Amino acid sequence: MKITLNEIRGMEVGLQTVMSLELPPKTAYKFKRLMDRIVSELRVQEKEINELGIKYAKKDKDGKPIFKKDKDGKELNQYDPANKDDLMKYMKEFGKLTQKEIDLPIKPINLEEFGDTKVKPDTLYQLGKLVKE
Repeated sequence: MKITLNEIRGMEVGLQTVMSLELPPKTAYKFKRLMDRIVSELRVQEKEINELGIKYAKKDKDGKPIFKKDKDGKELNQYDPANKDDLMKYMKEFGKLTQKEIDLPIKPINLEEFGDTKVKPDTLYQLGKLVKE
């Protein structure tokens, strides 16, 4: 299945909801394997995003990236871009990265496999192409 990081991020809430349901064992196992693969891919993508942030961040005298600070001077968990041009380059590369298709060796899960488990329509909407009729 081809999927983008943006799609995966959109599915996160639905996946978390499903992971807390009491599903038939075979279906629960399929979702567990699905989550393992998605989490693995997310880690790779998050690493690339972090490296991208470092690439365009202001650096201190030792070459370490500088984090943005709030109005009270507390560091935020976000790199401070060196300048407006670097911010624009970062945004452009970030957009490409989140739209990059990855091919996960997974198959959508059939609705029938949920058995008698009650699932809200918005959860199915969030799961998108991970579930099929």
